[in-house]
Order: sequence, then C-alpha cells, then structure tokens
Amino acid sequence: MIKGHLIFTCFIFLCLTATAQTPPNLTADMNPGSYTAYNSGLSIAANFNAGRRFEETNKGLAANTLGNMTLPSGYSGMTLAQKTIFIVNAERACRNTVNYGSGALSVKPMYGVETHLSDVSQGHADWMMSSNTFDHCGNPAMGSSCSGGKSSMSNRIQSNATLINSWQGISENIGYSVSSGVSTFPTLNEQIIFDMMYQDAGSAWGHRVNFLQQFTDNYGAAGNEGFIGVAEKLSTPGTGYQSWAYGKVIVYNFYDPQGGATNAFTFSATLPVEMLWVKANRVNSAENSVNWKVAKEINNAFFTVERSLDGRFFAEIGTIKGAGNSEEAIEYAFMDSNAPNQTAYYRVKQTDFDDKMAYSKTVSVAGNLVSKWRVYPNPTSENYVFLQNELSENTVFYLQNTIGQVVKSGTTNGNSNVKIDLNGLPKGVYFLKMQQQIEKIVAQ
Repeated sequence: MIKGHLIFTCFIFLCLTATAQTPPNLTADMNPGSYTAYNSGLSIAANFNAGRRFEETNKGLAANTLGNMTLPSGYSGMTLAQKTIFIVNAERACRNTVNYGSGALSVKPMYGVETHLSDVSQGHADWMMSSNTFDHCGNPAMGSSCSGGKSSMSNRIQSNATLINSWQGISENIGYSVSSGVSTFPTLNEQIIFDMMYQDAGSAWGHRVNFLQQFTDNYGAAGNEGFIGVAEKLSTPGTGYQSWAYGKVIVYNFYDPQGGATNAFTFSATLPVEMLWVKANRVNSAENSVNWKVAKEINNAFFTVERSLDGRFFAEIGTIKGAGNSEEAIEYAFMDSNAPNQTAYYRVKQTDFDDKMAYSKTVSVAGNLVSKWRVYPNPTSENYVFLQNELSENTVFYLQNTIGQVVKSGTTNGNSNVKIDLNGLPKGVYFLKMQQQIEKIVAQ
C-alpha cells in the first residue's frame, strides 16, 4: 500500500530591507473535513480544478472566479523544475486581483526556479534521505543554529555563495511519501502542492501561505518577483525510508531577493515571457485595441488574445507571433475588429515552442463608446450649425427650445459632419440632444 505523504513547514521571514507579505484572509481554515485529499483517479488538472471549486464555495466567491487549470500538451515531459513553476504560478495567477474580503490580492507570478536555491533544496533532500529523517533541521556541516546542533534553512541558504545576504524573505516546505510496494511516485510533486494548497489546516495553512506569499516587487522587471528552489530524492532500492520499503522526499525553498541584488542568479526554469503590462481600450463603436509589453522573451512562439463577455469563459480571437528569444522590451498590439456592444474582457495567453503556456491578467473595456459630438459655430449668427463626430455614426438628434418643445429633428445618416438648418427659428437658446449628450446652442 501507499502511505499518504506527510507535510511539515518552516515559515521564516527575516527583515533586511522589506518583509514578504501574506495574502490577506487566505490562511483561514477552509473546513477541509468536507473535502477529500488528492484523488489519484482524476487527472492533475481535474484535481486542482475541483480544489478551486471547493475554495470558491468555501470562501464565498462567485462561481469559476478562480478559473480552470489546463496543462500544456508537453507537461508529462517537463522537468521537476518546469512542472513546479507551472503549477505554482497557475495557482498564484488564478488568485491575482481576487478579493477575498480584505481587498484585491496582488499575487504575481514567481520569476522562476533558481539553480543555486535548488542546490540548497537538493542538499537537504539528500541529507534527509541518507539520515532517514524528516525535519527542517538538517546537515550540521551547513551550520548549527537549529535544534540538536543541526543546520537551519537559513544556515543552508547562507552557505551558498550566490544566495548569501541577498534576501529579504525565505521560507521552506518539505513533503514525502512512502510505500511498501510501489517504487516510483510519478505525481508526488503535484500531490504535495495540492495538499499544501487545499488540505493544510493541520499546519495552520503555513504551506499555503508559502506558495501564495506576496513578495515585494522590487527586483528586476516589474510584474513578477521571488524565486523557488525544488529538489527530490528517491530512496535507494533495498534501503527504504522511514521504515518503509520505498520513499521519496521533496523540498521547496522560497527566496525573495533584495531589490538591489547583483548576484549571479541562474535559472533552470523561468517564466517564458516577462510581461510588464496589458491594457485594453475602446477605439470606436466596432473596435477595441489590446496592447501588452514584455521585458524579455525566452523560447516564445506566439501570443493568443482571448475575449470573454462574462470574465469567466474565454474564446480565442487572434494570434500574434512572438520574438522567440529577446532581451529587449517589446510592445505588442492587437485590434479586435468585431468588438461587442457591451463590456468585454481580454487576456493574453503566451505559448512557447515546448507548448508551455502562461496567462496575463484579465483587463476589461466598457460597452459601446458614447459618441462625443461637437457643435459649431456656437454661438452662431448664421442660420445653421454643424454637428461633427469622427466616428461617422448614424445618430438621431432633436433640437428643443427652452420649454422642451422639439422644433427640429433628424438623423446623421452615418455622416461625420452634418449641417442643421436653423432657418425660421427665433433667435434664442436651444438644446440639441443626441444619444446621451446634450449641447446648448445660442442663436444670435
């Protein structure tokens, strides 16, 4: 049989220049007794989507607020680092800007899996397996500030020349699984992340806080912050772990770099695109523009612009080729030439050459633009005025006197510059009404 994996936490923040923040109102017990653990009979995505539906109900969010996770087609062939950054950032992104009752969250994606931090994770995973222990206190050769003269997480990170003294927040999650007859644990990484996100009441939701912590966005390009290190260790055949024939441990380390850090950080898996911002604007009654800017691109194949009418269900409306690999900031633009006559929601999906995907935040554009007509000359001593609008819309207009009587009416017939004849009307004040606009006209 397989014994359910056990998870423990160490949640440490040491303030050097700023302290990482905890997402408001996300650490409360979500009544896990009413929800089962990871279901091995379901797909990875189905498990996380079920967890999100439970959270929406439990936290009083609107249905599908957290959206659905979709794994890229090449997910099974990804490395542990690639899978981890995908799952973690998918869980972070779906909660970004969501209001749980204490204001909108800013849970930005983590930049990537940092190589040196993963080395620290690997060292601790190796030590736990070789010493047949499961603890945040580790190899005494790395320091002795933990109980029993063993190393703490801080000792281990400070022992790495690239990571030393350049963080403003660090934390660690560890998990393991054991079995009497199964020697591999192919989805243990996903199961541990899932349970730490949705079944963590026994640890006061500390693991969930680590995965969803709001780092200080002051290092590198805006829009992402924080590194993760991840490593796993499988027991040696015939040796076992924790009195079981087989076992595997996984260590996750989190690192919030100082804003001015100049360390030689390197990454085994990163966000394929550093997206700085995305905007959408109404251009005219039939078109919306969607613009976004990226700081750099790694292995980027193309962008897909998606539109929704309710902010939940999105459909593809166009694609734009990416730059592949670029260290330069590039701005992209897409024109929605069939914009709906109501509020529209847009997001940009980025796909790299390995079929890995990432989504931008969602932005919205209000409904059909209300035309702004200009009336000239006004005041007028002529027997006419002109009604001008750059949108060339077909608009009905009414000219009323000061007691509300309609003295003239007509339509622009799609013309952008329409002459309104004032012949036969007494001099005085009139009101020209069209759409939601009223203009005062003075005939002299």
